[in-house]
Amino acid sequence: MNGLLENGIEPYVTLFHWDYPHELYLRGGWLNPDSSEWFGEYAAAVGRLFGDSVRNYIPFNEPQCFIGLGHGSGVHAPGLRLGEPDIYRCVNNVLLSNGMAIRALRAEVSGARLGFASCVGAAMPKTETEADINAAREWMFRGCGLWDNRMWMDPMYLGIYPETLAIALGEPSAAEAEVIAEKPDFCGVNIYQADEIKSENGEPVIAEHGAGHARTLMGWPVTPDCLYWGARFFNERYGLPIYITENGMSNCDALTPDGRCHDPQRTEYLRSHLCGLMRAASEGIDVGGYFQWSLLDNFEWADGYGQRFGLVYVDFGTQKRIPKDSADFYREVIRTNGAVLEK
Repeated sequence: MNGLLENGIEPYVTLFHWDYPHELYLRGGWLNPDSSEWFGEYAAAVGRLFGDSVRNYIPFNEPQCFIGLGHGSGVHAPGLRLGEPDIYRCVNNVLLSNGMAIRALRAEVSGARLGFASCVGAAMPKTETEADINAAREWMFRGCGLWDNRMWMDPMYLGIYPETLAIALGEPSAAEAEVIAEKPDFCGVNIYQADEIKSENGEPVIAEHGAGHARTLMGWPVTPDCLYWGARFFNERYGLPIYITENGMSNCDALTPDGRCHDPQRTEYLRSHLCGLMRAASEGIDVGGYFQWSLLDNFEWADGYGQRFGLVYVDFGTQKRIPKDSADFYREVIRTNGAVLEK
C-alpha cells in the first residue's frame, strides 16, 4: 500500500473477491444469517487498519459470479449446487453485508468513498435510432433474476427491494431494508462486452453478430461501444458517478524471438473501448474512473492459467514478468491523460 502512495497512485481496496474464510464457511458461509454481521466486523477492521491512507473501498466484486457460479452451478469455489431458495438467501445476505460494510467504513474512515463492482449485463443499440436506444435501455433493466442488473443495483442505489427476493423470502424487516439501502458513493460496473439490441415490433431483441465477428480468447464478442452505452444507461438510472471497475480482454499471447509479447489485438481493444468511454465523458456523463483488467496475467479461477488478461506477460514457471506492447500503449494513455486516443 505504501508503495502505491509513494508513487502517486491512489488505491481502491476491494474487501471481497471470492475467497471466504474456511472456518466461517464451515458455519454456513453466505447461508448463515450472521454472515452480514461478520462482514461488517471485517470491514470495520480493514477501515481501522488502512483508514489513515486509503479512503476508497469496494466491499464486493461480482457477487453474481461468486453466488451464481460458486453456489449455483458449482463451476467456481466452493463448488456448491444450491437450490433456488438457498441461492436467494445468499443473495439477501450479501446485500445486507454490503450495507453493513458501508456503515462500518463510513464510521471508521474519514471521507470514505464507497462503491460496488457488479458483473453487469450491458446492452447497446444496433443503431443510434430512438427505437433501438430505448430497446437497449429496456433490455439492460428488464429482469430481476440473479444475473440481472436490477437484482443487485436497485436495492442499494434506489432503495427498491427486488421482487424476486420478496417472493422467495418475504419482505425484509424495516431494519434490514434500511441496511440494504445504504447508498454507495459511486456505481462500479465490470463491462467486457454488450448485447447488441434492436427494436422489433416494439420489443427489444438481440441482433446476432455475424460470422467472423471479432472475439476474445474467452469467446466474448468485441463490442467497443459497450463502455459508452453502459456508462450512459447506468448513470441515467442511478445518478451516480460511473467507474468501469473492470474492462479488458484475454488474448492468445506468446513471447516472440525478440523477447517481447506483441499483442496488437489488446492494444486496439483498449483504444476503441477507451474512446467510447471518452465519448461518454465528453457528453457530460459522470465518468469517475477506469480500471484495466488486468495488470498481470493471473489465475483466472475455473480457467486456471489458461487465459491471459494482463498488460504484463508472466512466465508462470519462472514468474518472470515482461510488459507487453499494450502496456506501453496504456502507459501513454495515462501519461497524456487520454490525449493519445485522439490521434
